[in-house]
Amino acid sequence: MWHIKTSQKSQKKVHLLRILSSVLVAVAALLGAAVPAQAETAAPSTPLTLMVQNTDGTWTPVDLDGAGAVRNPDAGAPIGPAEQGPSPMLIDFNQWTACWVQNKSTAVFATYSWLKPNSTYTNVTLQCGNNSYGYKHIVAQNHDDHWNAKLTAAKNAGWDSQNYRVYTWDDLMHIVTASLLGTAGGYYSENSTSQKACRNGSYGLWSTQTHQLVYTFRAEAVWSMNNKRIITSYPSSRQVCNA
Repeated sequence: MWHIKTSQKSQKKVHLLRILSSVLVAVAALLGAAVPAQAETAAPSTPLTLMVQNTDGTWTPVDLDGAGAVRNPDAGAPIGPAEQGPSPMLIDFNQWTACWVQNKSTAVFATYSWLKPNSTYTNVTLQCGNNSYGYKHIVAQNHDDHWNAKLTAAKNAGWDSQNYRVYTWDDLMHIVTASLLGTAGGYYSENSTSQKACRNGSYGLWSTQTHQLVYTFRAEAVWSMNNKRIITSYPSSRQVCNA
């Protein structure tokens, strides 16, 4: 029997609906050969850009390429910043089934490039997990609600999240987590005894029209250095983190 809180059940339904929608879109694309082609229109640009604060206090756009290509990497793929663009959703159908139907805690949802203090990269995975680590741990700690609150606030500030392929809370978490592991900005800490590392940092929405930040929030990620997997990721008001 599953012991999953109501909000997690709702999230499961949302993920499944999104996956089924993607399948229908793919089928429609295959059948579209017999349909007259329509002129392509450029995606509307958003006036708000998702930014991350650097250690020197400056702000730069979040590396969306890094957030996308690290998802479901091929075996033997090079370790380091990726180049494929953001994923339209964090969890695909096979991952969803492995996690919630087969209850496979080690099912990998994403692989991030951890920029270590010595300037080398190591892969760290976000797994299905359990109550102690991974996606299920994040949900068990109500961080899905916390991420959703940040996403709602960002939308209310005028952010076109879908322009970033951010549809639900875990899409936002995915992008920010990739940024936290892959950047040298923010506050970083690691503990050789607990074998944990963490980083927190500031994120914001920059208006290209007014040239100022219209919304900011902080976030934090914690991961296991020896197991190389995400323990948790959540919005946080703290200026430092303790691994």
